Amino acid sequence: MIEVTLRSAELLVGEDADLVVQLANTGPGTCTHIFFTLTLPGEIMLLHGQDEIEVERLEPGKTATRILRVRPLRAARCQATSENFSYRDRYGKTRRVTDFRAELVTAVPERRGPAGAHPSTPKVAFTVDLVTAELPYGEWALLEGRITNSGTTELENVELSASGPAIPDEWRQRTRLRSVPPASSVPFGFFACADGAAGRLPVFLHLSFVDRARRCTRALVREVRVAKESQPSPSGQKESVVLFFAANPVDAEPLRTGREFMVIERALENGRGETIIKIRPSLATRVKDISRELLQVKPWIVHFAGHGGEPGESLAVEDEHGYARVVPPGGLASLFEIAGKGVECVIINACSTTGLAQALSEHVDYVIAMSQPIYDRDAIEFSRAFYQALAADHPIRSAFELAKAELEMLSDGGAYEIPLFLARQG
Repeated sequence: MIEVTLRSAELLVGEDADLVVQLANTGPGTCTHIFFTLTLPGEIMLLHGQDEIEVERLEPGKTATRILRVRPLRAARCQATSENFSYRDRYGKTRRVTDFRAELVTAVPERRGPAGAHPSTPKVAFTVDLVTAELPYGEWALLEGRITNSGTTELENVELSASGPAIPDEWRQRTRLRSVPPASSVPFGFFACADGAAGRLPVFLHLSFVDRARRCTRALVREVRVAKESQPSPSGQKESVVLFFAANPVDAEPLRTGREFMVIERALENGRGETIIKIRPSLATRVKDISRELLQVKPWIVHFAGHGGEPGESLAVEDEHGYARVVPPGGLASLFEIAGKGVECVIINACSTTGLAQALSEHVDYVIAMSQPIYDRDAIEFSRAFYQALAADHPIRSAFELAKAELEMLSDGGAYEIPLFLARQG
C-alpha cells in the first residue's frame, strides 16, 4: 500500500519554501509503477520541481521523496489534491486512489515594524545551511551545518533538532549551541545513516532561540545528497566495530563529541591495514543505551566521549531529561563482565576517570582513561592518533604509545602525560 504525505516548514505569504512529498510503502509487498500528480491550491504557486512523480519500484517499508519549491500567495487554510494517483500492488493489480487530500496552512509573516521605523530597531535575520553536501549510503557519517546571524540582534540559547530519511528515529538528534551574536556564525552537526533511500533527501530542522526574552521557533527544510551504496568489502577481510558512546548533558559545558566522531571516522577510513574497522555511534547516551548496544553490536572496542570526575572518578551520561548522571564504576564494570565479554579495549576519553578505569580493568583486557582534566582539543587529537595507528594494524598498546607521542609534539604543556593505560592482570 502506498501512502503519500506532505511536509513543509512555515508557509509564509510571499516567501519561498520547500514542500516535501513523501511516498511510503506501508504494505507487506513490493509496489511498482507508482504515479502521483500533485495539484496545488490556487493560494500556492509552484516555483521549481516536478509535480508529476513517477517511482518504478518501492520495497516494503521504504520511502521515496521529492522536494518542490513553492511560494504562498495569500493566507488561507487550503488543500492539495491529486487526480492521478495509482500503483501496482504486490500481486500486480493496479490500485487507484481518488480521495487524496492534504491540508496546507499559509500565514502572513510577522510584522517587521511600521514604515519609517528607526533603523536601529533590532532585527532577527539568520540563515541555516548544510556544509555537508553528500552522505555515503548505509554508513554512519557526520552531517555538518552552520547557523549565520545576519541580523542586528543576538540569538540566545539556541537549540536545534533534526530528522528525516537520513536520520534514524531511534537516535535522538538535538544539539544545544551557544548564543550567536550579530555578524557571526556557529557550526553544528548531526549523525546520519541513510540505508533505506538514496538521491536527494530532505533534512527537517527545528530551530529554537531566545530573542529579547521571547522564545522563538522556526521550522526549516534543507537537502542532502546520498550516494549510492558502496561496494562490499573484499572477501576474507576481517571486520571489527568500534562502539562510540557520546554524552553532552545540558547542565554541563558543551563538548565537541561530534567533531571527535568525525575525526575517528576519517582516521579509520584512511587506514590501509588488513582489518576493516567500522565505527557506530550511540548519541545522548543513557545508562540503558550502554547495555542495549553492547548486546546488539558486540564491539571490539568501546569508546566513551564526554565528561568525567567525581563521584568515584567515573563517567557522566544523560538521564531521560538530558541532565548529567554519573555512572557508578562498580555497576558499569559488572555490566561489562556480563555483556562485554568480546570487548578487547575500553577508551574513556573524559576527564579524571581513573576510578572507572581501574574497575573496568578487572573484566576488560585493556582500558585507556584520562588521569586528570584534559582540554577538548587534546582529547580529540589523542583519539585521532590512536585510531590512525589501529587502522595501520598496530596493536592496541602500540597505538596508545604512538598517540601519546603525537600528543607530546602537538600540545602545549604536559597533556601527553594524562592518558592512562591499564592491562588486565592474569
